Amino acid sequence: MGKFLLAVVAVTTATAFAAGEDDARKKYVEESARQYAVGKEARAKAVERLEAELGEAAVRLAAEKGGEITGVNFFKKDAKTGKYTVRHASPAAKKIAVERAEANIAADEKALDKAKAAVGVGPPLLAHATADASRISVGMIGLFSFNDRGPMQGKISEIIDGNNMLVRNAKYTLWVEAPTKGLVDNKEFAFSEIYEVAGTKKHFGQTMYHFRPFALTDKELKAIRDAK
Repeated sequence: MGKFLLAVVAVTTATAFAAGEDDARKKYVEESARQYAVGKEARAKAVERLEAELGEAAVRLAAEKGGEITGVNFFKKDAKTGKYTVRHASPAAKKIAVERAEANIAADEKALDKAKAAVGVGPPLLAHATADASRISVGMIGLFSFNDRGPMQGKISEIIDGNNMLVRNAKYTLWVEAPTKGLVDNKEFAFSEIYEVAGTKKHFGQTMYHFRPFALTDKELKAIRDAK
């Protein structure tokens, strides 16, 4: 899947989402939308399932509360009607059964609240969408890796300021936007999040690729959330 992120496009600000202007970004958003729609449907079905389970648990609780004390524990559910027939061996047994049914309802309610909150969550970045770190081009978006063997790494060669530094690996010197507090020259640096190659930078006559953490715009987020 990562291959669709490797389109070469001219990006300087890289904040707009317009077809033909930034093909790599457009395809990234399209894939995010597809995956988000699939996940949203699955989360909605999970809510439906938990609502049904909660309704069933409520019926079960009512049956436990209404069960007669007969000296023998008896429990049966009619497969056709869904009706429960419950009898309890003793008041203590009934109390335990009711408390267990109430605990099941509480657990179902908690799970349902969590599932409902998850329906609209996201969309997350496609952390599994890798980009080939051996063939960097302006416009690439993804988790940069050499042969999918983990995040690209390098050593800090210069701290520019509080949010910019130069990182060098075996092939490139890269301008990287990232908080530099606590970092020093020659310290190892791993590109362990989604980055975009936003263009190039010149530093003392040397031209290098400009890496910055990738973020979706409000318009892109809306496009993803509205996808069906």
